[in-house]
Amino acid sequence: MMSAEVLSRDSVVNTIQRLFTLAALVAFMFVLRDGMALAGTRPASVLATLALGFLLVTSFIAGKIVYGIRLPRITGYILFGMVAGPSVLNLVTRVDLAQLRLIDDIAISLIALSAGAELRLRELRPRMRSILSIMTAEMIAVFLAIAGAVFLLADLLPFTAGRSMTAVAAVAVIFASIAIANSPSVAIALINDTRSKGPVSQTILSVTVIKDVVVVVLFAIALSVARTMLAPEALISFTVR
Repeated sequence: MMSAEVLSRDSVVNTIQRLFTLAALVAFMFVLRDGMALAGTRPASVLATLALGFLLVTSFIAGKIVYGIRLPRITGYILFGMVAGPSVLNLVTRVDLAQLRLIDDIAISLIALSAGAELRLRELRPRMRSILSIMTAEMIAVFLAIAGAVFLLADLLPFTAGRSMTAVAAVAVIFASIAIANSPSVAIALINDTRSKGPVSQTILSVTVIKDVVVVVLFAIALSVARTMLAPEALISFTVR
C-alpha cells in the first residue's frame, strides 16, 4: 500500500516537472523566434531546422506527460502539435511545415513499411475471412454515414451550398472515400504503448493496413467518378498534389 502511494506521488512529481520543462521550452521558443525576427531575415531552412528540433524535444516530453496519466503517447503528440502549430501559438509556422514536407513524407513511408512488416501472412490466413468481413462492414458503414452527412449538410457546407445535386454527390463520394481510411501510425502507437500481442491486436493492425491499400484504389476510382459527374465548367477542383 505504502509503495503504491510513493509510486503515485513520484508520478505526480514527474508530471509536474515535465509540465514546467515543456512550458520553459515553449517560452524559450517564443523568445528565440522574436530575437530572430528583430535580428533580421533568416533562411527558411534555418527556421525549419529550429522548428524540427523544437518539435522533436517538446513532443517527446508531451508524450511522457500524457503517458503518465494513462493515455497513449500519440495523444500528447497530436495535442501539442495542434497547440504549437499555426492555428494556436504559431511556434511552427506554415512556412516551416512546407519546408519539413520531405521529412513528413519519409516518416509516412517508414510508418507504412513498419505496419506492413508487422503483418505475418502465415498467422493471417486462418483469420482472413473475419478480417475481410470487419473491413468490408466498416468501410460500407463509414462511407454511407459520411456521404449521408454531406447530403444532409449540403446547404451549410461552403463548398456545396447552392450547388446542384450532381456536384453535391461528387463531393460526398470524395469525402466518404477519404473518411474510410485509418491511420497505421495510430494503430502501431497504441499497440506499442499498451504492449498488446495476440489475435485482437493483429486483427486490428491487419484491418488498418489492408484497408488503406484498398482505400488508395477506391479513392482513385471515386476521383474519376466525381470528375465524370461534374461538368467541365464546374467550380469544384479535385486536383491531387
